[in-house]
Amino acid sequence: MSETNVAGAEIIGSPEIKVTILGVISWNETVDSNGQIHFLLPGGDLYIDGVFETNEREMTMVYRTGLTSSISAQQEAPSATLNYNRILEHSIDFNITSISGAEQTEDDYDEVNALYENATDYQVIEFTVNLTYNGNEAFDEYTVGTVFDAEDVDYWNIEFYNGTDENGTEIWSESTPVVLGLDGENLTSIRMRVTTADVENAQSIAGGHIIKLRTTHSTGTFSEYVLTIHIPQIYSIEVISSPEDTIGVFPGEEKRIEFVLQNTGNGQDILGFEIDTTWLPEGWSATGPSESPWAYGEERIYSFTIFAPADAETIPFPLSVNVNSSDGTAYDPIEIQVKAAKPILNFIIDNTGTFNGEDAVKDKSNKMIVSVENTGLVDAQNIRVNISIDGYDGIYILSESQDIPAGNSVEYILFINLDGIGIGKQNFVFTLQSEFGLDLDGDSDESITRSLKVATPPPESVNVWVPLLIIAAFVLGFFGFRRMRDSISGQMPF
Repeated sequence: MSETNVAGAEIIGSPEIKVTILGVISWNETVDSNGQIHFLLPGGDLYIDGVFETNEREMTMVYRTGLTSSISAQQEAPSATLNYNRILEHSIDFNITSISGAEQTEDDYDEVNALYENATDYQVIEFTVNLTYNGNEAFDEYTVGTVFDAEDVDYWNIEFYNGTDENGTEIWSESTPVVLGLDGENLTSIRMRVTTADVENAQSIAGGHIIKLRTTHSTGTFSEYVLTIHIPQIYSIEVISSPEDTIGVFPGEEKRIEFVLQNTGNGQDILGFEIDTTWLPEGWSATGPSESPWAYGEERIYSFTIFAPADAETIPFPLSVNVNSSDGTAYDPIEIQVKAAKPILNFIIDNTGTFNGEDAVKDKSNKMIVSVENTGLVDAQNIRVNISIDGYDGIYILSESQDIPAGNSVEYILFINLDGIGIGKQNFVFTLQSEFGLDLDGDSDESITRSLKVATPPPESVNVWVPLLIIAAFVLGFFGFRRMRDSISGQMPF
């Protein structure tokens, strides 16, 4: 360091050495004419570092050194030599000089829009890139490749030109080798081509597809340059399901109406919704979200709520929802029919009576079944069934409550004790009840009467072992009598 004017490697400025003791005290030192430093220090840890720059081969070279030591109190530390090492540089500058098969979005070529080749494919994009060597070695070896990841990455292909084969056919590979250096080329040009996913599989991603062009040095260090390719967005929505039948709303209540929509475009869309209330009767209301994001390929529910006033008439009317994409693309309205409605409950006669369809039995607990169907447009809630018998006020049974969904039927199982009921035909009365009071459509059956036969209990069955025992006793007695008779006959003299 005493010689700062070495031919071909002149030191820039006056180099200094930074001395740090005890981890907190620092100062700069300069070497003497012999390139040495002598100083008296307190005991403790010592750290020395230094850096200087030189002009070599028409570029700036940086040299750095460092030394850590521990100084013992009242002792002379041995001399130490600071060895400066040149900081190696392998960086590369990138410059795109031309593109084909894409549309430039800015002044630079590093952000482009893909162009259609036809209805099914995009054009192949080719970049010509200059690589400028910024390192400080005689020769450096690099591998040029890319780092690329996206949801549709499996449908993309990125390649580099690697010359031609013996037949003159171009060779394209996933990477290409490059050698640059101070004693070689400091500038080279490469060709990179990008085959995007086809129109069916390509996704339009916010911010575009990011491709990192990377030059990796043999030591593992690398330089990168970011390229962005935008896929044109296609907007498309498909209605997967929507209500086909008229939708009923109970007067004074609201109902949620659902559609299932799928984003069949190639990117995220923000759908706008407008409920057309042109035909909405007075007192009615329809409210729902005005917009919602739909991810690529997403299939989910959109819903809104419609309210019917308590005095709503049962006249059906049309209601439509207009849907549009974020680019303004409008789709066919989703149309439904709506009306105020109440449950229509009716007994299923053939499945209402005794459980097994046989006669009811006097003085016994009888298992009964009652089937009720709801043919209306709205659900019936908390419906119970009462079974009673004309002329017998004290005999009845009330079921547990059940909800009866619109378009469905339910069964009630009850046990009624018929103590004291006369035999013969009796009128069984089946009545619908609700703890909140019945509010049904006028076409409902709130009560029906069925004439069912009540029979006496069958006679108690005789134990089968009794006659068997009687028969067995008779047989044993018979054979015993014969044996006794034969014995007496054998003892007579004649």
